[in-house]
Amino acid sequence: MRNKIFAGVMVGVLHATTAYSADAIVEPPQQPLAAPVELYDWTGFYAGAYAGGGWGDVDFSFPTVPSASTTDVDGALVGGQIGYNYQTGNWVIGAEADMAWSGIDGSSLCPNPAFNCNADIDWLATVRGRVGFASNNFLIYATGGLSVADVDYVATSVATGVPFGPTISDTATGYNVGGGAEWGFYQNWSAKIEYLYHDFGDTNLTAASFGSAGTADLDMHTVKFGLNYRFNFLNP
Repeated sequence: MRNKIFAGVMVGVLHATTAYSADAIVEPPQQPLAAPVELYDWTGFYAGAYAGGGWGDVDFSFPTVPSASTTDVDGALVGGQIGYNYQTGNWVIGAEADMAWSGIDGSSLCPNPAFNCNADIDWLATVRGRVGFASNNFLIYATGGLSVADVDYVATSVATGVPFGPTISDTATGYNVGGGAEWGFYQNWSAKIEYLYHDFGDTNLTAASFGSAGTADLDMHTVKFGLNYRFNFLNP
């Protein structure tokens, strides 16, 4: 009888232990799958605005005057741009056009010291190609193309400030080369900084405006800080 009681107790203990062990096994929580990394896509159209400044010099020379003079110019730029990029791998190629109001101007003595030679750039536009290398949302690029500027040249009396003759207004054309960096910082938006060197060559000056026929040779540098809106970012 005593053995039967002991056997019954042992069976009960084993049954309780098995039930507890089954209840104690807890499934580990499922780890959520990592979201795929979304890469910045530079392909597509964009438009934006920029502000910056420019500086350079104008070399005035006249065959009838033995010396030449240089007028330093500088001032602000405010404008906008449009463009298109195509990305293949890490490489980005594209084209951009921009136009800006310009406050770049300057004045200094002409080779004839009785007059000041003045230069005033009213607006500046460029059309350029771009080739760059992208690391996700950061792009560095080289650029170059055509520069066009509306430039006014006039000689004024040092004593009175009165113009010697009519202002010469020239739509000067030349080339530009430079580079920049652009950062995609939020959804469709990117910010950039860009440097360009512009060479506009010679503008012919008339005797009616400067007292003698001559040339004005304009070279200029610009730095721009811009903001672009991209129309086909991966997460519009």
